[in-house]
Amino acid sequence: MFFPSFFSAILFVLPFFTVISKNQALFYIGYAFLVTFLFVLVWLRDPGFLKKKGGMTVLRLLTQTEPYNICPDCEIVKPERSRHCEACNHCVMVYDHHCPWINNCVGARNHKQFLVFITLLWGFLIYHTFVAIASLNIVDPDNTLVPNILDLEDSDYLFARSVTSLVTAALSTSFALPMAFLLCVQLQNFLQNRTTSERFGQAQKRRSPSALVGRNHSGDHSSRSTCGFLSNCRAMCCSNAEDSRFNYVSL
Repeated sequence: MFFPSFFSAILFVLPFFTVISKNQALFYIGYAFLVTFLFVLVWLRDPGFLKKKGGMTVLRLLTQTEPYNICPDCEIVKPERSRHCEACNHCVMVYDHHCPWINNCVGARNHKQFLVFITLLWGFLIYHTFVAIASLNIVDPDNTLVPNILDLEDSDYLFARSVTSLVTAALSTSFALPMAFLLCVQLQNFLQNRTTSERFGQAQKRRSPSALVGRNHSGDHSSRSTCGFLSNCRAMCCSNAEDSRFNYVSL
């Protein structure tokens, strides 16, 4: 969603910054590269994959714990708040969701980077929309700001330039609206120290009460929600990734 808007702006909107302000052009480019860097970071960062340790097999694990505690694909005992991702084929610490836009899971070890990324991306899309609309008011008497590669007449060039700016603004807006919803969901997750999977996942709703005896897979949602916003945010940003309850289970 980011790259179509970015490249359309580079081709059709950025040239107008030479008229508005070169400092704004540098700010725009720097902002775009910052968002791109964060995209690569959350794409490549390990979200907290739980990989098989030692020579434990499912049969050996079944002799030491209950079946509902075991992930047969990863052949591990699932820690609290973890979940197996079918797309990545790994269990993930404090699993939030699998994001197809970054082709990676969001978990304990990349959740805060993901929140920063979508926050800056949403701000960039809003800024991009206003820039595209503002470019409509830029006077270009020589028709040189955007290359006239089709050799259009002045009136046709002006019309094509206006349509391009409006389409660019529409693209940014259409991406910014769902991004705002995603951002609200993630902010609520951080304030409550809960994940998207825990709040909306059907697996949690279908889990039988007997499956929770002895091991609190639900993570005690009610107690976390009353710990305070700052404590919850600190846990989501730092503590969850280091909490032994959410890492490998020792038998």
